[in-house]
Amino acid sequence: MDELIREMEECLATMERINGAVAKEKRGYKDDEEAEYARCKQRYSEIQGTLKERNYLDEQNNLRTALTTQVDGGSEGGGEERSFDSIGEVASAAYSVISQRGYKHEKRDLLVDGGPSGGYLVPAKQTDGILNVKADVSVVRPLALAIPGDPSHPDQEIIMPALKTGSLGEFGGWAFENLADGVAPASDNDLKFEQVKLKPFEQVGTIRVSEKLMRNTVGLDAFLRKTILAAKSAVEDFQFFNGDGTKGPTGILNSTGLLKLTRATTGTITFADIKAMIARQLDLNKASFTITRSAMPQIMSLSDDNGNAIFIAGDATKGISDRLMGFPIKWNTHTPAVGTPGDILFNNFGYYLIGDGTNFRIDVGYSGNDFKERMVTLRALWDVDGKSWVLAPVKRMDGITYAPFVGLAAGGTE
Repeated sequence: MDELIREMEECLATMERINGAVAKEKRGYKDDEEAEYARCKQRYSEIQGTLKERNYLDEQNNLRTALTTQVDGGSEGGGEERSFDSIGEVASAAYSVISQRGYKHEKRDLLVDGGPSGGYLVPAKQTDGILNVKADVSVVRPLALAIPGDPSHPDQEIIMPALKTGSLGEFGGWAFENLADGVAPASDNDLKFEQVKLKPFEQVGTIRVSEKLMRNTVGLDAFLRKTILAAKSAVEDFQFFNGDGTKGPTGILNSTGLLKLTRATTGTITFADIKAMIARQLDLNKASFTITRSAMPQIMSLSDDNGNAIFIAGDATKGISDRLMGFPIKWNTHTPAVGTPGDILFNNFGYYLIGDGTNFRIDVGYSGNDFKERMVTLRALWDVDGKSWVLAPVKRMDGITYAPFVGLAAGGTE
């Protein structure tokens, strides 16, 4: 039985892939596509008939009706694509299936590219609002270099050339050399490039909600957009700063690309520290301070050597951030307390790589006493990894090392 289900899923996946290509490219079917589609459609119908005879197909059929996108490309190309209008509709469709099943929770791998833990794939146009978060919600992602996965293999490893010091300095990962006439360039064997490897890891979050909310599509969508966006942004920011690279991102604080400077006065942040951090930033373009929220009173009181305030208050109503020495401040609660490494960072997040894998997914099921208490467990899943693009502080022609992430040590040496 399971083998037939898997074969039916493969046929459905093939038909969806072909339809997707036809709709995206606004063309008709190629001869090989038309033949493959017909073969899969016939085999799908054969398996469907077999499963109907065994009284097994009702749930599977309902699921596919609710959760797959069908495309009619037409002989002349184009066609229309039907998809969900909201994330709430995706979750409600999933709930409509399990509510008919009763007190039974199953692990599902029902959709193509649904990830090893199953889940219902949220349409790309609805995922945009979750991944493309604003700067007032997330600290790192809006400014980082996010690299989408290959659509056909979204969770495969992403390899990027690392930024490092070369004989002529650091030039965005490129190696340059000056050649005289008649001189051949260095062979491939003479050029040694280091790499940054991103392997998206699955992130899973769960929450319990009432069955009444699950039946309210509009209310459910508002709830999911508010809570998922906040929760996803918070957990990603925490990992992008603090992650140790074990089944997830390697955070900035654990990166070899972080430059730690000697703190002028142990346990505090001073004007001398701020000047030193700015001077050692690799790229001042779009650089900003990330400061732990508990340091706010101390930062607001900072002044230069002439007693002039170096903190400039922003205006949240107009989207203007607080500034320190002219650079934006991103107040943070995901970094350590004042006086410890990481309490203040001077970052250029454009040098932090984010590798996105399988698209955002939602799963719904009963767990524990959910069924008796008229509750449902929602599960959100996505795949992500993150690393510094710079493997180590970069030495420039002046003999000084610079880094895109600059912090303060606890009080020891650099």
